[in-house]
Amino acid sequence: MANKTINVNAVCPFFASEGQATITCEGVIGKWNTTRFLTVSDKIEHEDLYCCCDYASCPIYKAVMTKYSSCGAPGYTSAKLVI
Repeated sequence: MANKTINVNAVCPFFASEGQATITCEGVIGKWNTTRFLTVSDKIEHEDLYCCCDYASCPIYKAVMTKYSSCGAPGYTSAKLVI
């Protein structure tokens, strides 16, 4: 069963939903980006570290931010993608 508390605890503005071993976020090119993890524990670790806490350090967040910073959208600052 998926960790449904993520839907309440996620603070990342790009988080959309989650499945048993997946997280769906706003996409860089398309509307959505779904990340599939090898294990449920890997997904929960990612959620705990990034989605619910330090989302600005998440590689997916940084990639999506480039979409906004490259077009000069107000309220966004430039983010350098480092993986």
